[in-house]
Amino acid sequence: MTRGPRLVIDTGAPGVRAAFTNRAGGVSAPPRASLNVGTATGDAPERVRENRAALAAALGFDPAPAVVLRQVHGSAVYLADDRGGRGAFTGTLEGVADADAAATSHPGIALMVMGADCPMVLAWTVDGARVAAAARAPESCALCTDSMRSGDVPIAGAAFSVTNAPSPMA
Repeated sequence: MTRGPRLVIDTGAPGVRAAFTNRAGGVSAPPRASLNVGTATGDAPERVRENRAALAAALGFDPAPAVVLRQVHGSAVYLADDRGGRGAFTGTLEGVADADAAATSHPGIALMVMGADCPMVLAWTVDGARVAAAARAPESCALCTDSMRSGDVPIAGAAFSVTNAPSPMA
């Protein structure tokens, strides 16, 4: 990866960080020629794996339990247990659930949500014990609605959250 995440945010909560990326860097070939981390773009799976592994290394999180979703423009929330994404992040590349939000209270679980111009939300407790990442409010995003109709869903960014807090979710 030639460049790291575009914006890394210190949330002030123990173990909770957020990062937003763009397509700069990465190993994807044209027409992507970028840090593509999405599977809905027609990119070669091995390139997506390599991009995701590079992103995990740049952000300093273990990709094995990282959570990635099959985002469906719905209202479902995936509650990640201590196994998180079960290796899907750089393994099968398949999302662990059809959902547009993920939450966890388990240490070391990175949550990934993707969006182009759709709003992305990250919420956490002050002590870092609970973290949720959500994306895509399709009702407020004309591009997403139009893209879904045309079958061309752009995926240009990702948001990550990592928590190290041990408290269980209430």
